[in-house]
Amino acid sequence: MRVVDPVADQASGLRRLLMRPPAQAWRFVGCESRVGATSLAVNLAAVLVQAGEEVLMLDEHLSSTNVGNMLFVKPRHDLLQVIRGDKALSDVMLKASARLQVLPVARAVRELPRLSPTERQRLHDCLSAASSNVEVVLVDAGLPEKCLMTDAGLSMSRLVLVTECTAGGITACYRQVKRLAHQGQTQPLHVLVNQVPRGCDAQSIFDHLAGMAYERLKVPLTCLGYVPVDDRFSRATQWQGCVATSFPGSAAARALTAIGVAMARMKAGIFPDSTAGRMMTFV
Repeated sequence: MRVVDPVADQASGLRRLLMRPPAQAWRFVGCESRVGATSLAVNLAAVLVQAGEEVLMLDEHLSSTNVGNMLFVKPRHDLLQVIRGDKALSDVMLKASARLQVLPVARAVRELPRLSPTERQRLHDCLSAASSNVEVVLVDAGLPEKCLMTDAGLSMSRLVLVTECTAGGITACYRQVKRLAHQGQTQPLHVLVNQVPRGCDAQSIFDHLAGMAYERLKVPLTCLGYVPVDDRFSRATQWQGCVATSFPGSAAARALTAIGVAMARMKAGIFPDSTAGRMMTFV
């Protein structure tokens, strides 16, 4: 009797789902500081690369723990310099691996309101060129309301709110949803719950949050998934590696692969129904 490796089986399913239509952008925003949004985005990039995807990461942070530094590709330039004609796009793009590139955009995001029409056209051209040969764009976003992809007139991105399985985390997430609703947010909203401890009923917490968001704000939320507390995740981060490659059989790696599958299904036009995206109690 053949023994099925669940991790390999998930990865195989992920490869089958991934196609080559225009790149879909996913923006990851931490509802609070230190919820691990950057680390999750980097690790999901590794999962997608393992599945054969060409991935572009837009790095909107200047901190020492940003995407570039986590991937050992310390940024020296920014997209803003390309927009202003000071650098070529090839000078700014960073190659983290054969299938993963990083584009530092922190300064460009901060200058968005002040860009001239000519500069906005250059922004559009730069992002079109950067994303033309990739399947997925992952954005480690600084501000949820400022979206380079949308501002440049490119494809609509999906916004992922990263929170924790705590009262404070859920309150912060609802506050973020409320602020976005009042600003006329039109992007699809997803919630990713990080650092779920043993015994925490993450699904009930998400259901409560989604119920409040729809009842009070008429904003539908989709559960993208959850990542349990796993010391191998933090160990991989300390080693400046990715848990999916360093500890492929770990609980965190399995959860991230499942999230990658969910992303691929949405990209393929398979959207969750009212019971999809269920998060189990982590025991």
